[in-house]
Amino acid sequence: MENKYVHAKNSHVQRTKFWNNSYTRDVAYVIDLCSTRLKQALVIAETKILLAKEQRKKIQRIQAQFIKNMEHDLRTPCCGLYGMLEYLSKKEPDPEKKKIFEMLSNAMQKLLDILDNILNVARLETHRAPVSYKPFDIRTLVDKLIALEKPAAIGKGLELQTMYADLPKTVCGDRFRLQKILLNLLGNAIKFTDKGSVTMTVKRVPPYKSQTKKGSKKTVWIQFKVQDTGIGIAEHQQKNIFEKFVRLNPSNQGRYKGLGLGLYLVQKLVRVLKGSITVESSLGKGATFICTIPFKRPSTL
Repeated sequence: MENKYVHAKNSHVQRTKFWNNSYTRDVAYVIDLCSTRLKQALVIAETKILLAKEQRKKIQRIQAQFIKNMEHDLRTPCCGLYGMLEYLSKKEPDPEKKKIFEMLSNAMQKLLDILDNILNVARLETHRAPVSYKPFDIRTLVDKLIALEKPAAIGKGLELQTMYADLPKTVCGDRFRLQKILLNLLGNAIKFTDKGSVTMTVKRVPPYKSQTKKGSKKTVWIQFKVQDTGIGIAEHQQKNIFEKFVRLNPSNQGRYKGLGLGLYLVQKLVRVLKGSITVESSLGKGATFICTIPFKRPSTL
């Protein structure tokens, strides 16, 4: 017992000497100072992050307001002018004047298309609305889009075809975003095809390997394939076609007009819907865009 007491007393004396040592006190002071500075730095960093988030929200609000102003101050009068030109072109009895009104109407329609693309991209980059899951019939939707694009195809002497395979009657998904994707793909196919045909194939496909286990019973995967016999895309250019403002044929060097926003918008929308898009093409042999998008089954909602 006496030995244990002596040992404990000696240990206490050694610890006391250790903490009374000036070098040890300096080390402890430095550690305490570093800890305090680190806490202060963390507080400053958190404050900066909060301020940055607030600044980002403020910028997004300004951008959203700018888009609304663009729609009201620019697009609205353009729509009115386009409607008036369409009316005059139909009512004008004089053939020469009628032709002028039609040319002006077509020019205004192209301007509206450009404005719509700019506004759509701006909306995507400033504010992303949640994906809407509402039931609709894919075949009915595609048939309506084909009917919209039919006049443009007929005007170029193209055959516009649709093919369906193993489609469910109803799916649940974002009809509005899907419509924008398909209209852009169809419009591009018609624009870059001078002879031959444009074909849209819609079918059910197996889920991705990563999706086979989780949620596969609640999800149905639909593939939209738009194939044309147009000018095609060179292999070295295919990796860039989904970038913003990238054009394979600059408008000042050829007859294909546009800002280079269509495919960028398509890829953005496909990603929002958690789908994928790829292209298969070779120069002079047409192009095929394959878009695969997941939809929910109506019974799972």
